[in-house]
Parts: sequence; structure tokens; C-alpha cells
Amino acid sequence: MSWKDKLKPPKEVRKAIDKTIDQVEQIVEDIGGGLQETADKLAAQYHVDHPSGDFDDCVLVVAAGCAAAGAALGGPAGAALGAGAGLPAARLACRRIFP
Repeated sequence: MSWKDKLKPPKEVRKAIDKTIDQVEQIVEDIGGGLQETADKLAAQYHVDHPSGDFDDCVLVVAAGCAAAGAALGGPAGAALGAGAGLPAARLACRRIFP
């Protein structure tokens, strides 16, 4: 038996890890889509409320809204959304409104 085989986890463990990874990827995908939808709605509402607004202000308002959505979600996923994922979603949404 080689040292690589000794370090390899048992088959059941590998299957459990693969299943968990698939579930996590699905959750992240679902949250990401929902976050982008939220950002798009917030950007559209910002444009209605502030027709003379600009891209930078839109990003600030939408990112704050995404952070609030992350806080409402709670847990580690909510913290991750509030901390980092909201800004890219806000930039994409506001770029659609203010090309």
C-alpha cells in the first residue's frame, strides 16, 4: 500500500463530502440569484425615486440594501452576503440602470 492510498479517505467519506459539496453549491447558487434579483429591484426603485441620480449613489444604496438582506438571512451565509457579495451585485444592477 502506497502512502497516497494511506492518506486517501474511505469511500463513504468521499461520497458524503461530494454530496455535501453539491448541496452547498446549490444553496450558494440559489442565494446568488435571489441576491441579484433583490439588487435589480433596488436599483430600479432607486432610479424611480432619484431620476437624476448617478451610478455611484445607486451602488451605495443598493449595496446597503443587499447588506440588509444578508442580515435578514442571518448566519454565516447572511454574513458573507452582507460583507462582500452585495457590492458586485449592486454594481451589476446599477450598471444596467446607468450605462
